[in-house]
This record gives sequence, C-alpha cells and structure tokens, in this order.
Amino acid sequence: MKKQLTDRAEMLGGMINRLGEQLFNSFADDGVNNVRVLAKDPRTGQMVFEDGQDRIVSPQIKYKGHSPTEAREAFFTWLRKNGSGEIIKESVHDATLSSWLEDQITAKKELPPQEILKVTELETVTVRKAPKSAEGSKE
Repeated sequence: MKKQLTDRAEMLGGMINRLGEQLFNSFADDGVNNVRVLAKDPRTGQMVFEDGQDRIVSPQIKYKGHSPTEAREAFFTWLRKNGSGEIIKESVHDATLSSWLEDQITAKKELPPQEILKVTELETVTVRKAPKSAEGSKE
C-alpha cells in the first residue's frame, strides 16, 4: 500500500510540475506578471475558493538542490570553506537548501561543483491570497 501511495504521489508531483511549467511559459509568452483569480465566479455566483478570498497567481523560478549521498561530505566541506556552513545540520533541509540556492543564484555567487550538488531549475507559479483591495484583472 505504501509503495502504491508513493508511486501515486510521484506521478501527481510530476503532473503538478508539468502544469507549473506550462503556466510559467504562458505567463512569459503573454508578458503577464500576475493574475488575480476571483473567489466568486461573477457569472454564476459560485464560490471558486471556499474561504471567499481571491488569489494572485504569479510566475516564479524556484531552485531545488540535491547532493548525492556519496558526495555529501565533499558538499559539506565546500559549504564550510565558502562561508555557508551554518546551513548544515545533521542534513540540509530541502527548504533551507532551496532558499540558500535562490540567495546564491540571485547574488551571482559561486555554486558547488555539479558532482557534489545537482541543481534543478523549476519554472512554476505561486498562488497566494489576494489583498481584498487588489484589482480584479491581469497586472
């Protein structure tokens, strides 16, 4: 049962990633920074979001990193030598590594060699609650 659930979760994760890439590309193709999705469909009056709060959909690039097990010590050594040893715990949490990667890439800082840290760029979108006063159109 656990294997089936794991396989299903991986399949759904792949579908979500592909959809995120398609949405990201659509935003880029149309030159759109974000779109407000209304909580209530004005034609039918039906709620799209149960909490009644609009959402803002925005394209975003996120970074995921993975250090292969056999390269973990070399990666940790690299982090320590390059002033980022503080992110090392018993392991580096996925969210912490992603945040660190975003900071490093944004600041155009050197990344570890690919043999000790594999970096994947994911083109996706984020969805967050829209402020109540936001406009209801593309921005």
